[in-house]
Amino acid sequence: MNRSLILMVVFTAAVLLGCAQTSADEIAKKIQEKWDSVTDYRGLQKVTITVNGRQTITEYEFIFKKPSKMWVYDKTNDILTVSNGSTLWIYDNKSNTVTVMGSRLP
Repeated sequence: MNRSLILMVVFTAAVLLGCAQTSADEIAKKIQEKWDSVTDYRGLQKVTITVNGRQTITEYEFIFKKPSKMWVYDKTNDILTVSNGSTLWIYDNKSNTVTVMGSRLP
């Protein structure tokens, strides 16, 4: 999904592997239990894309609260996206516009 989540899963797996001899099923179960106990998470993400030698860097700050609330700020483009799980608001500060959409987030 995102880099922070992937890093959390890899770190958790590494800790579990280092602590004891366990099967892949046991590791997967422990990772799932840990994920189920998480109620919210936040982070910063920097995405670098290179196409035909031209590099584009976009930075995001995000907060997710289970089951379906989110706040994402695109620092590069000055766009804020917020959802309460049923409505999604996208505010573009540069153009001073708001887009509102119904959404069905898991």
